[in-house]
Amino acid sequence: MLSPQQTRRAQKISILIGLGLAAYYFLVFHPLAQRADAADEPLRTAWEKLSKARIHGNATKLDLNEMDRQIRQAKGAVSALERAEQRVQASVASDSAARLKNREPFQVLDFQIEKLVRVEE
Repeated sequence: MLSPQQTRRAQKISILIGLGLAAYYFLVFHPLAQRADAADEPLRTAWEKLSKARIHGNATKLDLNEMDRQIRQAKGAVSALERAEQRVQASVASDSAARLKNREPFQVLDFQIEKLVRVEE
């Protein structure tokens, strides 16, 4: 059995340990837990957006293979649009000589000379 002096000492040590653990919780553990929750927030929001964006599949599980297929289709559509845009820009773009001539002010004399040259040819 413990003597009364040892009992008081054990009580003081257990109180100090309890206060030390409480201080550790409030000064170290709680701020770290809040930081970890804040770091997880972007992942949670991204996961919620992903789960809301699914088109096929059941309500509890995401069909990642289907999403991969849809992403590939979307990338293919984007590349097809880019190719079409390049074709349109190439067909619309005129040569540099014509662009320079279009920037010059219109003169009737140039038009008549051009007309005479065509007639002679």
